[in-house]
Formats: sequence, structure tokens, C-alpha cells
Amino acid sequence: VLVDPSHRRPSVETFLHALCLHDAGAKWVAHTHAVSVNQILCSRLGAEPFLRHLFPDGIVVCGRHPAVVPYVDPGFTLALVVRDELRRYQEAHGAAPKLLLMVNHGLVALGQTAQEALNITLMADKWAKIIVGTYALGGPNFLPDEQSERIDNRLDEHYRRQQLHGAFKP
Repeated sequence: VLVDPSHRRPSVETFLHALCLHDAGAKWVAHTHAVSVNQILCSRLGAEPFLRHLFPDGIVVCGRHPAVVPYVDPGFTLALVVRDELRRYQEAHGAAPKLLLMVNHGLVALGQTAQEALNITLMADKWAKIIVGTYALGGPNFLPDEQSERIDNRLDEHYRRQQLHGAFKP
């Protein structure tokens, strides 16, 4: 497909990205369609394997709970569904998510810095690869919820989160 740069049009997902900046308070939005993540999101399990944790780094970098939306055709309707999920999530958890999973579509990393958005994206990729590997070897050995909660609230992990945010330097 040939693209004529003089006829640039915004993405159909412009509203989605704007909502993530406005309603989720993100300063950086990284929306990708990583094969590793989509091989799970496009499976019959959808986002379910991401709802429990397998290792501490996933909690520290991606947050304790990802936000999840079902498949919706990209465009304005998807933005409205994401808006509703961001509002529901914030009411349930008292903060915005760091990771938004869109079933049969992809992921959105919500960061305060470019480095944080990149770190969330890379960790979601690692997490997805570990999930697939665990299913190949008999199934996941999820961390107990109380351990995930403890990791999420440890002071040393809060400090590590701050270090991982990094500062964007052009």
C-alpha cells in the first residue's frame, strides 16, 4: 500500500489515546499489538491468564490489576468502552491502571514517562511469554492473592517502581 504523506489522517484510535491521557492521567501511551500478548488475548482464555500473577516483576511494573475490555471494533465505540472501563477501574481500585488489555486487539501501557510506558510494554511481553510457557508445561502456578497484594504494597517495591519510571531525555 502506498501512503501519500500529504494526505495524513489521524488514527481511528485517536479518541482512545486521548482518553488514556485525560481519564487515566497518563502522560505517555504506548499502544501495541505484540504477538506474544495477542496470542493470549486472541485465545479462548482472552485476558484471563493476566488476571493473576506469576512473578513479582509483573506486579511491580504492570500493576496489581490490569484493566480489560472485550473486543470492540476500533474507533469511537472502542474509546467509549475504554472510557467506561477506566472509570470502573478507578472506582474499584482507587487509581488508574498501568496496563489496559483489549481482547482480540492488543495492549495499552499507561505511563508517567516514556520509559515507564516502554517498561510496561516490555514486561507485558515477558509476562505473556511466561504464561504461554507455563501452559505448555502443565499450567500456571499463580502466586497466591495475598502474596501478590504483599508485593504490590512493599516499600522496597514502591522505591523500585520509582526507579523504573526513568526520565525521558530526547
